[in-house]
Amino acid sequence: MPRARELAGLALLLALHGAAGAKAANEAPPATAAATKATGQAATTAPATAATASATAATAATEDGRATAAVPTNRIINGDAVPAGKYPFFAIVRCSLSSRYTSDCGGALVTSRWVVTAAHCLLPASPPSGLSAYSPCDLIHVLPGVVAYDKRGRYPWLPTDRQIKHPTYNPRSYQGRWYDIALVRLVNAVPTNANVGVIPLPTERESLRDPADDGATLTIMGIGETMAPHPTPGVDELRAGHMTFMNMRRCKEINSQVVEGVNFCLSTQARGDRFCTGDSGGPIVGDPSNSGRVALVGVIIKGPAASSGSVCVVNQPYYAVRVFHFREWINNYIQDDDTSQQSCSCVCPTCDRSCLAFPGK
Repeated sequence: MPRARELAGLALLLALHGAAGAKAANEAPPATAAATKATGQAATTAPATAATASATAATAATEDGRATAAVPTNRIINGDAVPAGKYPFFAIVRCSLSSRYTSDCGGALVTSRWVVTAAHCLLPASPPSGLSAYSPCDLIHVLPGVVAYDKRGRYPWLPTDRQIKHPTYNPRSYQGRWYDIALVRLVNAVPTNANVGVIPLPTERESLRDPADDGATLTIMGIGETMAPHPTPGVDELRAGHMTFMNMRRCKEINSQVVEGVNFCLSTQARGDRFCTGDSGGPIVGDPSNSGRVALVGVIIKGPAASSGSVCVVNQPYYAVRVFHFREWINNYIQDDDTSQQSCSCVCPTCDRSCLAFPGK
């Protein structure tokens, strides 16, 4: 592909995170089909970073440009709005299935081409009638650098060419569900800037030692619900909050199925920040070793099980995957990949949709 076209494609991504992205959102056509938000039995939270102006109306789209209708969108319970650039590694991960369904999760850029998310985010959360909840998504797209997100808007969704669930993950097995981590590779390396960046994997000192780090404060983030059990309508706004690392002994007294070493549990603090529906796959970050470096210590997988319609409650553990446990598995993929090689870039409306899926075009 000509170098000029490749550079133009990179320029498009940067521009659409700024004023050009705001203009596209304002021009977005109405949505036309069904959409829903990923849950993973409760939820996860995730951060993002970029053009707040482009969040006034939202749209879901599949690779061939067919749109899906928006549903009321939601945000993390409590927490604070995240300004552009604060958590530049946050990305939205979208599952599209049979052109009739989309669901969104959070994720974290760990290189310019690889995203860590939850494995269940690569399966439909609540598929329409006739589609299996265990069928893999037809398409996975990634949207980095966004702090305000509306499903009726147009965004430069980035296509992926690899989606890798951890081999032990099994949604049909109760124990297998706890190995809920996956990698997604972008077709093209994303250009990094003030609003789009990466977060390091944890070292052994940052691995959330149990029980030494009991009580450590961790940062959660996402675009999930702000109220339970009913969703909060409006533009999805990236929000972040704080929860406390809970030692495994206490957690297993409440839920004996949690896998020690693979998972960790969190409890709410005085303000009651917590992740909820729509936050799955989102990053949990912190500096448990007090080294001054923030790392990706966890991935949101689910909250307390629903009981009599009560979800996202404050007096139960919340669950995450411990990223350090999977660091070698992650590195086996991301270290062997040459992120400098970009297979294609393009500029809409003349873009090759097999290269870049651009909603609404």
